[in-house]
Amino acid sequence: MSQENVETARRAMDALNQSDLMVGARDPLPTLREFCDPDVEWDFSQRGVDPEIYRGYGGWLRIAEQFGEAWHELRMDVEEIIDAGNKVVLFTNMIGLSTSGIKLSQSVGQVWTFRDGKIVRDQYFSDDRAACLRAAGLAG
Repeated sequence: MSQENVETARRAMDALNQSDLMVGARDPLPTLREFCDPDVEWDFSQRGVDPEIYRGYGGWLRIAEQFGEAWHELRMDVEEIIDAGNKVVLFTNMIGLSTSGIKLSQSVGQVWTFRDGKIVRDQYFSDDRAACLRAAGLAG
């Protein structure tokens, strides 16, 4: 099952990047329903700005609204995916253009937890690789 989670993570990231879902420009519900459990938890508590935990599809709408206020364009290019059983570790390069014209490129680590082929939790770790690996039960 874990290899299926890795493939689902790749497809979810591709779907996220092929649309404007991160900046709230498109209806996210079809994509969210395909890849995420309705009670998915988006854990941004490690984020430096506005740390918070969001829940469900409504939580994503709040995240996308916040990102849309700050970013004109935003995508995440996968650099590495690590299979950790029911968890998948993603190390990405977040690339964006702010609404004020500032370009961004930042390393981001996330741990996605899966149940029955759907994402049930997304933990954001910014560029803290060791914390990301520990959260997935791997050596940091």
